[in-house]
Amino acid sequence: MKKFLALFLILFALPINVCADNLNLDFHPISTAKFIYCNNPEFITKNDLADSTFNDSPTLLMKQNLNPGEYNLFVSLRNMISKVDLSDRTQLHIDVEFCNNGPENLVIKINKLGWQIPQSQMQSEPLSPYRNDISWSCLNAYSDYFQKKFDASDYIQDGKYEFETHLPKPLPQIFENNIIIKPGEKFWLLGDSHESHPTMFVGQVFLLLSNFEIVSGDALVKIAAFADINNYDENAQDGKFVTEIRDGVKSYRFYKGIADSSTILQANLEYDINEDSESNIPVAINNQVTNDYTLTEKWVTNFNPYACKNLASIISESDMFKFEYHDEKLWHFDTSHTDLPNEFVAENSTSFCNLGNWGATNRYNIKLNNQTDSAYRLEYYLQTDSDVIVISDETVRIKSHVDTTENFPVELKRYYKNSKTIYAKKNPLCVLKSEPPTQKIIDFLIKPHESKIVTFDVTLCTNCDGKLINSLQLVRCQ
Repeated sequence: MKKFLALFLILFALPINVCADNLNLDFHPISTAKFIYCNNPEFITKNDLADSTFNDSPTLLMKQNLNPGEYNLFVSLRNMISKVDLSDRTQLHIDVEFCNNGPENLVIKINKLGWQIPQSQMQSEPLSPYRNDISWSCLNAYSDYFQKKFDASDYIQDGKYEFETHLPKPLPQIFENNIIIKPGEKFWLLGDSHESHPTMFVGQVFLLLSNFEIVSGDALVKIAAFADINNYDENAQDGKFVTEIRDGVKSYRFYKGIADSSTILQANLEYDINEDSESNIPVAINNQVTNDYTLTEKWVTNFNPYACKNLASIISESDMFKFEYHDEKLWHFDTSHTDLPNEFVAENSTSFCNLGNWGATNRYNIKLNNQTDSAYRLEYYLQTDSDVIVISDETVRIKSHVDTTENFPVELKRYYKNSKTIYAKKNPLCVLKSEPPTQKIIDFLIKPHESKIVTFDVTLCTNCDGKLINSLQLVRCQ
């Protein structure tokens, strides 16, 4: 789900007023937590259901044996059961089941939870999978997960969607204490009744975010889609990595698996301000394509450097996840492997993993030592057509969606006869006819002779394109 941005970037020498103590942009996980990711198959059909209501061979989307430790969970799916399969009114539900197959109690702690099914303004009509009267970014889910109020005034709006203030829903009371699951028993994350599960109609998308801990015992965790939980099959077979083309979309370009990484990845930078002037602040980028650090005033995150070798010198690879998934074979979904066949990238490779790092938060820790008599502002800029959440302490800024559908060449558009929407086929090497603007997202004050650590988190929302173009600027206050 990525669009190539036409960038014309020049690498600059280090500005004279900034002395860098550490300018290497190297991201590292902040903890030993692991990341469970489920976005394959993104288009759910009746063959992916774990209940016997419509599927004679009930199948899970994913299952994983988990040992004690901290885990983050990301599930992003769409109801694509068509009229041919069943009905355009068929409702689906998604949930996560914790099973205790061991001899001792299984103890889990749910720390964070957020989920959302974006609702159309036109609920009376069957939903097209590509209708564009709503945003698919699932911002309310992120608000609930982060436990941050998203105020309408927090949005930097340059798109067509109208956003309203969202107050985060508190974590359900049942999760205030540990959940104890006895041997042979199970626990559903979103509830154990048909009525408690979120309902996803045909064409709607669903996002589930959670942070949890296996306190003691070993858990078998199952991610399942079903029409009726009463017909759920506890012995449903494990879902394979789906590679088929569904409704013109290549399923093998969407992934699932587990990464040995927390979802927050942080980089530490340090600069001395030693003259009264303004400048852009550089970083040094390194990845396996260039094999060396390159100084640049703009850098790209949430993108595979192999997918655009001519810009690899400014693409930060250290922020990208490395997923593994086992079915009949071991799959690797990372910057070092191709899609199909799933093998190590070679010199003549033409297919690369379509990674955008949904669910990831890039944390910037920037120490600034102001050695001058002037106050400065550190300004953070983004150039992207995606929804991006930037949080620093109690400050929330949301870069809202830009509609660039019409910027795609005609030959790259797919038209759906039953929809008013034009869906732009997202070719990772496609160049937009026009670029989204570069916009200031957040700034920080550094007083004269002050040493200060500035920290902010940048999160790319689900169903949004990667290739975030980042930059920093130091501005002297008048």
